[in-house]
Amino acid sequence: MINFFSHKLEHTSNLIFNYILYFGYEEFINRFNTNERINSLDITLGKSGICYKFTNEKGVEFQNEKNNCSFSRRHTILFKSVFFNQQLERMEDLSLVEMTKVSQLILLDVSQSKPSYGNAVKEIEDDKLLQLKAAIEFDISIPKTLITTQKQSVEKFNENHSEIIIKPISNHSDLKNENFLWHATGTRIFDEIDIQNLPDHFFPTLFQENINKLFEIRVFFFESKFWSMAIYSQRNEKTQIDFRNYDSENGNRCVPYKLTDSIEKKLLGLVKNLNYTTGSIDLIYTEKEEYIFLEINPSGQFGMVSIPCNFQIEKFIAQYLISHEEKKNKSF
Repeated sequence: MINFFSHKLEHTSNLIFNYILYFGYEEFINRFNTNERINSLDITLGKSGICYKFTNEKGVEFQNEKNNCSFSRRHTILFKSVFFNQQLERMEDLSLVEMTKVSQLILLDVSQSKPSYGNAVKEIEDDKLLQLKAAIEFDISIPKTLITTQKQSVEKFNENHSEIIIKPISNHSDLKNENFLWHATGTRIFDEIDIQNLPDHFFPTLFQENINKLFEIRVFFFESKFWSMAIYSQRNEKTQIDFRNYDSENGNRCVPYKLTDSIEKKLLGLVKNLNYTTGSIDLIYTEKEEYIFLEINPSGQFGMVSIPCNFQIEKFIAQYLISHEEKKNKSF
């Protein structure tokens, strides 16, 4: 059985799921959407390990049977979900904490089962610093980077580079209530005026040298397979620092790209070292013809790579999951 965890509005997940149905494997897949309630849950632990069984609001039952294949995308179970949401309004803080622990237990087990594809736990951890450190160990170039709480350190860092940028240390989320909306700025230039306006001491913040590029590269990987797309973001003033500062009226030109064998081998070693099964890697290709590693999003979108480049990644993943189910059935 293929256990499929996602969100009903997650477009790429829907494409994968529809391919599985198209190939005639409807009876071999259970889907759980994180916007749906769990109506019942049993977890038992013993010598044989952890066993859990739960039923969603549609009456679909999930159980972590041996050799089941799991696929997860976009904040599985509690995270961005309404896990037991019929009770949330009357729950006390302590109950919510306990509920979180239960969902994390299931989430961790799903992510560690073999085979399991998707990085729900890694997405929560989202350790950009660990990624940068590991990239150095695999001889992959990174931008000069500073994390500091001191204005004096930023001033000195800026003196050593012609231009610097500021970016979040981890994937950021919006926070809002009735009175305000908080949204991180993403990646942007940090100029002299910004530095002058800094207090002497502040919360840990990440700064990097700004590197002139020919183009950006978004790489999606699934297990050991890579799909790469070049993004000519430097031709647009709005996106030249980071293509994710999207210009909806004047989109960037995006074309299929072939990584060199050398950098692909290094990247494969990197993602295996970090225990990522899927994800999106962001690189830049410089005017000096060098690859520079920026970061990995453990559950990054791949429709933006698959569709413009006609890679049909969704179809590949569906067939990959089906092939595992066929192999398992033949072994019985």
